[in-house]
Amino acid sequence: MVYPEQLEGMFVTLKSIDLDDAEFSYNIRQDSTKNKYLHKVTGGVEKQREWIKQQRQREGDYFFIVWNKKGERIGTIGVYNIVDDEGEGGRILINSDDPFSIFEASLLTSRFAFNVLKLATIKGVIYAENRRAIRFNKIVSGKLLPPEKNENDEMIIRFETTKDDLLLIDKKISSISYQ
Repeated sequence: MVYPEQLEGMFVTLKSIDLDDAEFSYNIRQDSTKNKYLHKVTGGVEKQREWIKQQRQREGDYFFIVWNKKGERIGTIGVYNIVDDEGEGGRILINSDDPFSIFEASLLTSRFAFNVLKLATIKGVIYAENRRAIRFNKIVSGKLLPPEKNENDEMIIRFETTKDDLLLIDKKISSISYQ
């Protein structure tokens, strides 16, 4: 789906992905050190354009390009698999030296999910060996659930955030980022 407005922060702006972003979104996913825990994207830029066309039509699926204030694309993030008042958060991949960018992108996405889409809960999954994502989600998620095995026998950790959690998270991230 396309959200027609931009989500503005102090450090980043989120815009719904469009066909002009295909090369960027494909290329950022080719860095094996950055996307070790994300599913592989194959087929080249043309296949990515086709995926974007489909994504922009798919109900309950919002995918954003993260832009820095210099007007450069630096990452992706999304809310998707929305059913009733629950959605999944993720697709986050930020390529920036600015540590505030990832926190603010996550905060803007959560505000969008809870305040615009009116979701009650955002859920997601992290691979248990992805220590960086676990540390990140300790700050930006309401709670992390105990490790468990998924259908592929891999250890995962589920996270869950509610609108009530957002108030605390917003305050925490704002105190870190906006000082």
